[in-house]
Amino acid sequence: MIAEVKILGKRKLTPYGIEIKKRLLEKNLTQKEFCEKFGIGQTRLSEMLYGAAPGYKYRKIIEKALK
Repeated sequence: MIAEVKILGKRKLTPYGIEIKKRLLEKNLTQKEFCEKFGIGQTRLSEMLYGAAPGYKYRKIIEKALK
């Protein structure tokens, strides 16, 4: 887990990550609140936003929730 944090700390948000962050701001949701509400692990969402994991399993859920 510590190694993952270091790796993520060096990465920048992907274009997908930037878009999701914007949508979260528009809906006044933190990543933590969003994850709790939709049953997505916080680490998984972070990995998706920074390109460390594709997260295909969750993309439809995220897109639908943040329309």
